[in-house]
Order: sequence, then structure tokens, then C-alpha cells
Amino acid sequence: MSKLRFLLLILLVLVLAGAKPSCYDKRINKKQKELLEELKTYSASYNRMIIWGDFDGASAAVVPEKRVDFLEQSQHVASMVRIEDFTIPLCQVSTVPFPREEKDEEKGERETEATPVPTPAPPPVETVGPESDQDKTPEPEVKPEKKKMPKIFYGMALVRYINMTVNPSVTVRNRLIRQYWIYLDGVWYCDADLEEMLEQH
Repeated sequence: MSKLRFLLLILLVLVLAGAKPSCYDKRINKKQKELLEELKTYSASYNRMIIWGDFDGASAAVVPEKRVDFLEQSQHVASMVRIEDFTIPLCQVSTVPFPREEKDEEKGERETEATPVPTPAPPPVETVGPESDQDKTPEPEVKPEKKKMPKIFYGMALVRYINMTVNPSVTVRNRLIRQYWIYLDGVWYCDADLEEMLEQH
């Protein structure tokens, strides 16, 4: 009986040892915590400039490829939108992109598109005949690569705009918007879409 208990104890120790997070996971978790605090700061600064109408200043925090579009949109948005304040109830950081919310038009387009029918794959060809050990070539031993820290991280900030009005409407709303961010070369950039502020929900 004592032998069985000893084996169970060894099995339990092995399971717990396997359940411990690896050094890589610990490093990722630590990095994500650091980046989360940075994202909160970047997001607060960006949205403060948005409600003040400083779109030129806010454009510095926008993904470089989208800055021209952002500044073009800002002229329209500045004449239409008024916001008193904002809060950021949630920020998240991940090593993979966050799923985007689909707009109603995009959903409709996808529903009308015909889904292609997958064609079945041909059955594998089997060779008949004895195989000698001499015919088999030994496969080279592949050593597992050491996992490196990702160079790109992704962020999502949930921003609530307080007392927001969109002309010509006089309705005052508290609007909740998802903002997507990307961390490149040590800097957070917002993947901004200002036109989203004009959408009626």
C-alpha cells in the first residue's frame, strides 16, 4: 500500500511541476502588465486631445499609415461632434490582435456572399511492399527554438465618451467605443477610425 501511495505522490509532483508557468510565460505576463500601464497613459492622452479638438496633436498617436486619413476625417468630425468628458473603464493587452466588431453593412455583405463548398482531399497514396531499414533515411534531430519576446503587442481600450452630441441631433449620449492599439518599436499607436464617432447607436 505504501508503494502505491509513493507512486501517487510522485505522479502528483510531476503534474504540479508541469502546471507551473514557464520562464517565457512569466516574462510575457510581466511585459503585458508593464504595457498595460503604458496603454492606459497613451489612451488617456489621446482621448483628452480628441475631446479638446486637438486632432493635430492626437494624430501623433495614430498608426503612421492612417494619419492622413485621420486628419481628413477630423475636419468633418470636428464640425459635427461635441464631447464633455471621457472615462476608460477597460484596457487589455495581448500578443494577438483583438477581434474587431463588424459593422452592419459588412455583416450583410458576408451573409449574402455564397460560401464555397470545400472539396474533399484525395486519399493518401499508400505504397505496397516491404521497406528495409536501409531505405529509410534518418531524420535530422530538430532542437526546439528558444521562444523570443514578441516585438508587436496589441491593445484594446474601451472608452466612454460622456455627454456626447452629434450635430444636427440635440440628443446627449454617453457613447462606448472600442479603440484598437498596436505596440511597435516601443510606442503605442491607435488604429483610429474617427467616423465611428458619427454612427448612431
